[in-house]
Amino acid sequence: MDTRSKRYRIANWVMITLIVVFSVIGAVFAIQKGDMVDLALCAVSIVIPLVPPLFYKLFHLTPVADLSFLVYVFCFFALTLGCGFSGMDAIPYYDKVLHFVSGILGAFAGFLLFVRLKHNHQVEKDKDIGLMLVFCNGVNMLIAVVWEIYEFLTFVILHVDSQKMLTTGTFDTMGDVITCLVGGILLSVLLYRYHKLGKPTFLMRVYEHYYQLNHKEK
Repeated sequence: MDTRSKRYRIANWVMITLIVVFSVIGAVFAIQKGDMVDLALCAVSIVIPLVPPLFYKLFHLTPVADLSFLVYVFCFFALTLGCGFSGMDAIPYYDKVLHFVSGILGAFAGFLLFVRLKHNHQVEKDKDIGLMLVFCNGVNMLIAVVWEIYEFLTFVILHVDSQKMLTTGTFDTMGDVITCLVGGILLSVLLYRYHKLGKPTFLMRVYEHYYQLNHKEK
């Protein structure tokens, strides 16, 4: 195991511990308040650590510790603190920041998918970069739309108004989608700089590690 993987495996155990501990505390508070919605969110948060290992197994990928770390950190702030501890309601613009970050990560997921679907698992900068950027932002917007549909269905079925349908109408939904789009555009700029100018960022180093573990010898 390389040094980067060892370092991030330790970081992942720290994040898993935080997720589980805060989820249990949130569940206790939810039970005391009689809030079954928050209790369900805390229950979902507890199983988040299982998602990356199942994902790697399902798609026959070698685990990438720093990629898992991104998932754990985002889920901790989005689900554990944002939903379980009502951070989205208590902190102004908390949800917009999360949607912006989700836009970056959604486009990054689209980039990884694009590389995996390519027959040679490589991006040819003069040939593929335009299609790659369109594909990444398309995947990002698909994720954003599916999430907003999910929130709408929770309002219709469970009467959980996370979209603030009764107060702002579509304003909150459109704000979420737009901030997600801005995040995807930012990631597109970083991808362009990486493939055209060879300037890596943290996310591009995560990609390089993913590529090295899963596609370099294939």
